[in-house]
Amino acid sequence: MKINSHDDFKRVIYTFQGGGALGAYQAGVFQGLTESGHYEPNWIIGTSIGAFNAGIIAGNPPKKRVEKLHQFWNSITSDLIPCINNLPMMRKFHNFLSAEQSIYLGINDFFYPNINNPFFAYNSSPDNISFYVTEPLKKLLAQFIDFDYINHGKIRLTLGVVEVQHGKACFFDNQDQTITIDHILASGALPPGFPSVKIEGKYYWDGGIFNNSPFTALLNEPVNKKTICFVNNVFDSFGLLPKSLDDVLKRHKDIIYSSHFRSNIDIYKIVHGLRYILSHLSQHIPDKLKKNPELQSLMHLQEKIAPIHFVRFLYQSPEYELSSKDYDFSRISMEEKLTNGYDDAKIALKEVPWLTEDNKETGINVHEFYRDLEKLKTIHKDY
Repeated sequence: MKINSHDDFKRVIYTFQGGGALGAYQAGVFQGLTESGHYEPNWIIGTSIGAFNAGIIAGNPPKKRVEKLHQFWNSITSDLIPCINNLPMMRKFHNFLSAEQSIYLGINDFFYPNINNPFFAYNSSPDNISFYVTEPLKKLLAQFIDFDYINHGKIRLTLGVVEVQHGKACFFDNQDQTITIDHILASGALPPGFPSVKIEGKYYWDGGIFNNSPFTALLNEPVNKKTICFVNNVFDSFGLLPKSLDDVLKRHKDIIYSSHFRSNIDIYKIVHGLRYILSHLSQHIPDKLKKNPELQSLMHLQEKIAPIHFVRFLYQSPEYELSSKDYDFSRISMEEKLTNGYDDAKIALKEVPWLTEDNKETGINVHEFYRDLEKLKTIHKDY
């Protein structure tokens, strides 16, 4: 039974996880959702490759966003190594060669091997110690992102990074500062592959090395408007049991970078749930008691608490994908991920579980869409 309508959601958020080449899936999800005409974002949160996607979306008007995303992904992928056929063993071999190409040759318009061997760096600085040079990426992003639009537009942009010296996770936000290309590059500066980025005297690395899910940026934000948050994850701690050494490496990577979404949701449920309960209890507190200083501090916590729906899209690797999936920048793999993301979004729009009745106990509603690798179909689950 449908209770809500699309227009009930006054705040639309997208979060994009880090994941290298897997980020193409996020672009597909975004295209599928926004084609409906209902879910243009007013806040985008990204880390690593997710920050690149987020920057392109926030840095362009609505009609150009999908086009720019496609152009970006075509620019950083290659069809240099042909794929003979789609048989699993042949695809594994193709994906292996494509990933090796990334390691030894780099990626056009993205990065190339550093001729200054970082093993011989002595008394240097983090922005000069890396296996690759990312100057091509800097030029490429400048072509696809209008930073005046980011800093004067209507979309809030938040980028996850780690401050190198203190190991502190933090966020760059266009509500608090002027976002430049360096802020976006910093969010994707994954060591030791890519160099750190120096901003205002401090060095920053990829936010994914601390927490690969920028979802945590929401934890301290009051939900005073009915909100829908599309969470785009490309790693998951749940998967098939390993059957080979490469499967072990792949599962290890998935678990490390999955960012424990469900644990974060549990924490968020506690915090938001308490605020939600307070907002209902406050309606029954006599006016005289509301003047009590202790109660007033509690009342501040519950002001205008509104329901929030998390819709999580989860990319899951096909059988032929290797542990090198995040640096397999082949054109065929990219197009598959774009298509998978787009298809998952369209399935979600057919079911629209977020239009059902809100959770009256906590105000938090979680909906997941993921692929059943054995049955080759997309599954929806609420929890």
